[in-house]
Amino acid sequence: MTTDAQREMVEGIITKAREMLEADGILIPVGFVVKGRAVHIVFMQNFVGEAAKDSAAAYLSKMSADLGADMVVFVGEAWSVTRPNVAEASKVVDVASEPDREEVVAFEVETWRGRVSGLAKQTRVSKHSATFGEVSWEETLSGRFVGILAADAERN
Repeated sequence: MTTDAQREMVEGIITKAREMLEADGILIPVGFVVKGRAVHIVFMQNFVGEAAKDSAAAYLSKMSADLGADMVVFVGEAWSVTRPNVAEASKVVDVASEPDREEVVAFEVETWRGRVSGLAKQTRVSKHSATFGEVSWEETLSGRFVGILAADAERN
């Protein structure tokens, strides 16, 4: 699969995530494990608590290793807090307790060429519907869903 094909696939995932959120205001966390043109979709029904999130990341990692995946994409709702500098940002211990947190949709994309994270601010359209704006991307250095493909070190 080419980089262009992977980019197109990620754009399609973003479109589908927006449609899901707009339909009922809920975006179930979902992972996409890609090998060639085959896409394995994993809906994460039990995604409450740190242990469940760690388990989901481990499951995606194992699945990607078993399949020899080319790309893994994770999509889910999250909270984000913006701080003016790194020193202020490092003081944030629990985003959930921050009064100025924002609801966002988070995207983690990993291929053998690298990793990127995307965030898009959510906007409530009605009581039962939401949407999100443009996804802003940056290189990913750390996080729960980073290094999913690393289990198969021979590919690097």
